Amino acid sequence: FDRMQTLKAEMDDLTARMSRGESDEVLLRRYGELTARFEALGGYDTGTAKNKVANGLSIGADDYITKPFNPLELAARVKAQLRRYKSYNSEPSASIFEYDGLSINKDNHTCSLFDKEISLTPTEFNILWLLCENAGTVVSSEKIFESVWGEDYLDSNNTVMVHIRRIREKLGEKPRAPHYITTVWGVGYKIEKPHSK
Repeated sequence: FDRMQTLKAEMDDLTARMSRGESDEVLLRRYGELTARFEALGGYDTGTAKNKVANGLSIGADDYITKPFNPLELAARVKAQLRRYKSYNSEPSASIFEYDGLSINKDNHTCSLFDKEISLTPTEFNILWLLCENAGTVVSSEKIFESVWGEDYLDSNNTVMVHIRRIREKLGEKPRAPHYITTVWGVGYKIEKPHSK
């Protein structure tokens, strides 16, 4: 009885340490050893292990492991849960913009339209990316010029307009009714914000 109380006290101490985040491999291995010894002394009813798993899963647990457990299995299960959590809760990449068949990737500097690559000059790419970063809002010619060229904008400068026209041509836009890059007369240009899926 005394050995069982000593084991239980040590297990309780390890459990408390694990709940505080001290769950390294050595601690987990020691917990597994103590659990096995505790079970051998009659402190754990293995006949109900399957019921405990079924009950744990039925009340909403994503996973359930019974004592004694292999510390490596526990670590693997935790890592699998973390992978699932990260994949379900990750934000879409801020370096990729997709809208109605148009896809632009800032990291690899590519642009495609319905999976067909569009060849853009670095300046054209930078203009298009600036519009995509600000999707749904109008970006003035002045802001485009100053952001892309890094110089002060002059009112009579048609540089932005010419580059926008070239980008539209490469995207196959109709001059009178552009689909992707729209002109807000007297203000600037914009690309619509993608709809939530």
